[in-house]
Amino acid sequence: MAGPKVTLYWTCKTPEGWKRYPAAIGRNGKIRPRYAQVGDAQMFFEAGHYECRFLENGKTVWKNVGEDAAIAHAQQLHTARILTAQVAAADAGTEIVQAPGRVNLKIKAKEYEERQIARGKKRAAVTFRTAINEFMSEVRAPKRGPTDGSPHHALVCCPSWEGEGELRPHDLQQACLRVRILEMG
Repeated sequence: MAGPKVTLYWTCKTPEGWKRYPAAIGRNGKIRPRYAQVGDAQMFFEAGHYECRFLENGKTVWKNVGEDAAIAHAQQLHTARILTAQVAAADAGTEIVQAPGRVNLKIKAKEYEERQIARGKKRAAVTFRTAINEFMSEVRAPKRGPTDGSPHHALVCCPSWEGEGELRPHDLQQACLRVRILEMG
């Protein structure tokens, strides 16, 4: 059985307003960056982003997959494979449970700030930038060592220790044990 169809579109700004056109495919079979298929012609549009269109529970879903053509094509293939796996699981009487992904706070903060500036909310963007910078300076993520990134070089920051904000070596044996357990599944 064929899986659900996932179509890639270039959502672009035209003289008539924002429009969705199918992404243009070059002769080599790759997506042409910033080109859309308008009728029989492939036209270049500077401003825009790619979106995947697919059906989920009978409803059309448009998923923004960014401005990069290669990443958008990869996301299209990934979405098609996930939907095919979900259909196969449903036919078998099971369900695929997807764990929520981790959110990169720096990227989300930058996106929010850019969105506020684009909306003309400069004061909100400045206030947010001040708050997020203060938050990020207080909360530190685990750091990797300067060598090969193995668990032996892992450093963790724990503000509750005496030297607040000081980097201390993590318990190496426990870290190695945890990593081996995770690698083995």
